[in-house]
Amino acid sequence: MIINHCHVFPSGTLNQQYPELGTINSLLEFMEKCKIEKVVAFAPYKYWMPRDTFYKLDVEDGNEWLYENIKHLSNIYGVIAGDPREKNACWVLERFAQKGFIGVKIHPACLKIKLDDPVYDEYYTTAEKLGLIVIFHTGVHGWLLQKYEPILIDNIAYKHPNLKIIIEHMGIPYHLEQALAVVHNSKFFNDTNVYAGITGLICEKNKDKLFKIIEIIGSDRIIYGLDFPQCSLSPDYPKDTRPFPPDKSTDVFKKHLEILHSLKIGKEDLENILGNTIERIIRNNAMVLSQEK
Repeated sequence: MIINHCHVFPSGTLNQQYPELGTINSLLEFMEKCKIEKVVAFAPYKYWMPRDTFYKLDVEDGNEWLYENIKHLSNIYGVIAGDPREKNACWVLERFAQKGFIGVKIHPACLKIKLDDPVYDEYYTTAEKLGLIVIFHTGVHGWLLQKYEPILIDNIAYKHPNLKIIIEHMGIPYHLEQALAVVHNSKFFNDTNVYAGITGLICEKNKDKLFKIIEIIGSDRIIYGLDFPQCSLSPDYPKDTRPFPPDKSTDVFKKHLEILHSLKIGKEDLENILGNTIERIIRNNAMVLSQEK
């Protein structure tokens, strides 16, 4: 089982009262409790880091911090906190791909970038050549919607047919149909490059939507994500700065499993969603890169 979409932070970043919330140690404890073999961990963006924690670290940035803390671990895959606006953005991709990171997370609304702006073509081309999965955060997030609607990912997928893309959160709740259309449409020009990340979708009220997604695009295009440890936080974080409860990721994960099993999908479908799909992407990307070398 491989669980996608795990955010990790230095101790004390998310909450001074519960300093271990969201740390790599807490993630490892969660994995052990839930018998999870591997996870995909996202490096923290600079804008997440309060000055009393992040800026005391003797590292260049969140990407370097993540690398230093997981390089000895074989059960955590690293993902770059990507910022295509930076002058050395492509170099960052190359540097951390060489260090073994398997993808790059891009949050367009927070970065204030138009998803398919041609100025970022080189960035996507670099990720494509390096075999990095590009993970796009989607969903309404307080910026100009026309700049980061999921439909724009269709342009990127068409222009970069060998680029592996995960549409994370599938645009919920207002852009689910757009996201679903993009994943489905990619089958017509490349049957392997756009995937549905269902982080945040799994709840009782969304069971019909989940079944619809599986029915339309197939489980081999669907990737489960937990959103560790954000599933333990206030939905309004970081605007809501009130104290957060201790980590409840284990309870959330078990509830997600209950809901997925209640869909009465086949064993193969369930295994695809819970790790086989993303494992195939990682393995196939590694094979392609080794052949090119």
